[in-house]
Amino acid sequence: MMTGRLRASWTRAPRVARNVAASSLVAGVTLLVLAAFAPLPAFTAATAIALLLTVVWRPGWALVVLFAVVPFNVAFFAFLGGRAGISTGPLSNWKDALLAAVVLRALVEAIRQRGLGLPRPAMDRYLIGYVLASCVLASMSPNRVPAGYGLARLVEGPLLFLAIVALRPSRTTIMACIYSMVAAATILSITAIIERGPRERFLTWYGAPLPLFNSSFYTGDNGTGYRSGSFFDSPLLLAFYLAGVVPLTIALAAASRRWRRLALVAVIAVSSAAMVVTFTRSGYIGLAVATVAVVAMTIRHHLTRVVLICMVLIVSMGVLLSVATGANSTLTRTGENVGHIGSPLDDLSLIAQQPLGYGIGSSDAVRFRFNLTDISHASENNYLARGLEGGIAGLLLYMVLIFVLLMRLRSEWVVAHRRGDQQSAAVLAGALGALLGIATAGLFLGTFELVTEEVIWGSAALAIVLSRRNLEEHDVAATPRQSLRPMTSS
Repeated sequence: MMTGRLRASWTRAPRVARNVAASSLVAGVTLLVLAAFAPLPAFTAATAIALLLTVVWRPGWALVVLFAVVPFNVAFFAFLGGRAGISTGPLSNWKDALLAAVVLRALVEAIRQRGLGLPRPAMDRYLIGYVLASCVLASMSPNRVPAGYGLARLVEGPLLFLAIVALRPSRTTIMACIYSMVAAATILSITAIIERGPRERFLTWYGAPLPLFNSSFYTGDNGTGYRSGSFFDSPLLLAFYLAGVVPLTIALAAASRRWRRLALVAVIAVSSAAMVVTFTRSGYIGLAVATVAVVAMTIRHHLTRVVLICMVLIVSMGVLLSVATGANSTLTRTGENVGHIGSPLDDLSLIAQQPLGYGIGSSDAVRFRFNLTDISHASENNYLARGLEGGIAGLLLYMVLIFVLLMRLRSEWVVAHRRGDQQSAAVLAGALGALLGIATAGLFLGTFELVTEEVIWGSAALAIVLSRRNLEEHDVAATPRQSLRPMTSS
């Protein structure tokens, strides 16, 4: 009886579905056999097949995976290498491959909907031009492999934005992506607070090597002034990440109902405490600027808005006074201040000496990874780092890119606010706050990674798509229904 039903269901299924099911069965059996002899290749192949099928049939789920898992990528591969003793090689770039697959899926969807034409919004066209210009600059770079890694950092954020806008995920998927960022930030924050206890032992617990005393984990050269990095390989990166996600969480709390708001307020408190234990002053500044902007845009009660803004300003002034008076040596860091002030001046001098740039991937993290010697110091500024790599053209392209995104989010927020769409207005304000937080912190440090770029561009794209969907539903609801009764002549 059961066999007959299965045979009937198989016969009624479309041919494509039957081919996919048969191929999946064959692939599954093959992988099971391979797992007995080579577990890692079998696991890798199974994961790759599952992610590829997800991108093809459910691209929204692939987006959720990106936002939820990428923050833990470094710790996962540190565990495989340090604890399990497994050499993964280029598998750590799986996130870049998944993003590329999502972009290709979005391109197919865009062609299916409107053909080969360019998108209508001027910002989307600029993003395409920015990606192409970055590819040209990378092709002209002297070091090809570092240029590839540097190019990925430059274009992955804008490409993620274009992909989300083209895919137009459902409202449920949009909120799942946003809350996956909040959940990841919560886990990272709780872990950062716990890390203050075991400190270095926490890093070695999941397989990371002991940090050097001259690394970003310490504020001094004698092992004092430890800074929490959670599952990241740098406390600076954790500070940038929280400077983007915390304003987004504040906006969500402002637009949520009672019990969800209480939960989000608890998340904000934990994340703010984690920001404190990173002891990253640029992160403090970015978070303060973003918080003021988000509170001003989301809190409707005038007195509450003024009180919250005053609280943020008072706390910020307290931190500044602590730095100015030297009351807290962990924050003061007089020796580091010389480098923070001198590096931007050196950057400007180098840009003046070579206006065409030193090549994509020639600064900061990529430079340290490949031991490049053209630039001998850290940039200490995300914007000047783009100038070092791409010259004056790269600097202007990036500054215009940030400005265009800022203006786009502001205009979308104004429209949503005027039509009374509280949900869209709050998410747009949170996305704008995420941009302000990370962009402001980037004025004082050169930290440029996919995990922070996906917060900026992912939250912006999700907010814009959510606003469009709510506007379409509002227009449909406002359209009067035609009467079904036939018209009669008088």
